[in-house]
Amino acid sequence: MKKNTRKYAKKQLTWYRKDPSITWFHPKDEEKILYFILNKVKMGNTGFEPVPPCL
Repeated sequence: MKKNTRKYAKKQLTWYRKDPSITWFHPKDEEKILYFILNKVKMGNTGFEPVPPCL
């Protein structure tokens, strides 16, 4: 089970690394992370915008 979980996690990382819309940070780069978040909010692109209802 541990072996399969590790394989699955590795596949996920490979998948996410290929996605250009994801910005990666080192956990200790707190200033860069905060700057990134604040700029996204200013631009109105937080990734949590409401989805318009389908009529």
